[in-house]
Amino acid sequence: MVVSIVIPIHNEANGLVQLHQLLRDSIDDLPHVFDIWYINDGSTDETVEVMHSIIGDDHRVHLVNLSRNFGHQAAITAGLDFADGDVVITMDGDGQHSPRYIPSMLEL
Repeated sequence: MVVSIVIPIHNEANGLVQLHQLLRDSIDDLPHVFDIWYINDGSTDETVEVMHSIIGDDHRVHLVNLSRNFGHQAAITAGLDFADGDVVITMDGDGQHSPRYIPSMLEL
């Protein structure tokens, strides 16, 4: 099974590395194929630079850069346009939705 994870981000440079590490800790041992779509919703901080570092360390990660800030729901919709997994999970980029729930969600 392919699982796509869509994460809209906006000015999240300070927490992205920690969020992605928690995501990796939550999914790396699962028996599924994952693709992870971060949707940059017009960030004006160092979000893009941090994302390039994350992409260099994890081949499952893709970055979509929106031309400006369109808002959370538009960023999710853009991510859903790219995600082609059998299952799609959306999460917030600020860590509000803990990746630790992903294994139990997929189990259900």
